[in-house]
Amino acid sequence: KTGIEDVCGHWGHNFWRDKFKKFDDKYLRKLLIRENQPKSSIVSLYKKLEIKHAIEMAETGMISTVPSFASLNDCREEKIRKLTPGEMDEIREILSRNLYQIRQR
Repeated sequence: KTGIEDVCGHWGHNFWRDKFKKFDDKYLRKLLIRENQPKSSIVSLYKKLEIKHAIEMAETGMISTVPSFASLNDCREEKIRKLTPGEMDEIREILSRNLYQIRQR
């Protein structure tokens, strides 16, 4: 591929992209991106403290007074009421008027 480009003197559409990619791989990445480093001790200390705090809350029973997400979902499900046929027709009409119409070919 590159031999043909050299012979005819015409470069393809991706010539500059390829040149930049080689330059990026050879120089820029080595200068700008550092190797993966282990997490700092501050982050690991914070995680340990959070876990310790959660365990203490569970042991003292403080968590049981806070409603769980599952119990909140149960309350939400009870409050949902059935829609009447008239309301369903109104919703269908609004959706058919306002949703994107696909072109028929």
